[in-house]
Amino acid sequence: MNKDEVAVAAGNISGSMSKAQYKAAREHISDQYKKDRAAYKAMTGNAKHVWIEEAKGRERIAEAELKASYSPSDQHRHDLSRARIETAHAVARETCDSLSGSARAVCRNEAKGAYLAAKAEAKLAEQTVKAATRDDAQEARRDAV
Repeated sequence: MNKDEVAVAAGNISGSMSKAQYKAAREHISDQYKKDRAAYKAMTGNAKHVWIEEAKGRERIAEAELKASYSPSDQHRHDLSRARIETAHAVARETCDSLSGSARAVCRNEAKGAYLAAKAEAKLAEQTVKAATRDDAQEARRDAV
């Protein structure tokens, strides 16, 4: 499920979403995951494992996007970022499993390096947002006094 499908399912064009719309969007995400699961049942080998991780990741990302659009907050935006990072890492690790020997080890090390870099970048962004929020709050208090 891509971002456009989530936005349509969520009905989040105006920026607000009712509980019924949220529930319908969650059901749509669940149905899409079930369709993805049915598609990989016919697969075999590593391609099946990669597909499974991709399907799980699409579901995790779609749910995080839905939460971020239903109740926007810094925490939900960071959860979305983490879901994307975790999904990319899981898929990369599964892709590496098709290799053998040193190529597999190199692939896994590259995947881990990319994962750690993305995680550090997300943590830095989170800290930057928290610091900016804290500075804004302090400035508002000074203005109020």
